[in-house]
Amino acid sequence: RLTPEPALPTDLAITQDPGYIAAIADGTLDRESLRVLGLSWSQVLANRSFLAVNGTLLAARKALEFGLACHAAGGTHHAHFAHGAGFCVFNDLAYTAVRLRREGAVRRVLILDCDVHQGDGTARILQTYDEIFTCSVHCGKNYPARKAASDLDVEIERGNGDAAYLATLSDTLDRLTVLCPKPDLVLYDAGVDVHSDDR
Repeated sequence: RLTPEPALPTDLAITQDPGYIAAIADGTLDRESLRVLGLSWSQVLANRSFLAVNGTLLAARKALEFGLACHAAGGTHHAHFAHGAGFCVFNDLAYTAVRLRREGAVRRVLILDCDVHQGDGTARILQTYDEIFTCSVHCGKNYPARKAASDLDVEIERGNGDAAYLATLSDTLDRLTVLCPKPDLVLYDAGVDVHSDDR
């Protein structure tokens, strides 16, 4: 078990707007921003958010060292550059990928997002990063209403059973071997909501 240090606002600014970071830190988000985020501000939320992004970064560093690592508090893929959304404050996936590339720890990163909701924030933040490939396997008729353009979007119909889902996932993985060959790091957002009764 590893314990991350909180991310510094100056570090987070590589993928998040400094004004938004400050508003999370000091609790000055306006009512509409909180509505879109879906959470009430508290010091606990702010503390957790600054810790969680570095938890993903720490897990990625350990994965590079040992081949695999997990971080249960990550996957905040609806957070955009200048605002949070869908219960996601800061985008840990984008932050980790960009930071490790800037440090020279990796060259090519694949973000494979299998949450039932599209990773719209991740796709938008990373749309100009050629060496970070975003793939989202999600239910097409679901939140968010306005989808972003990932490098590869795979839409699944509601009510798909296990066999159909696994066949789609297998086909997607085959496509990724061509579209994003031999990444130095895969950030996998498993999601927790692909059950047929979950929305």
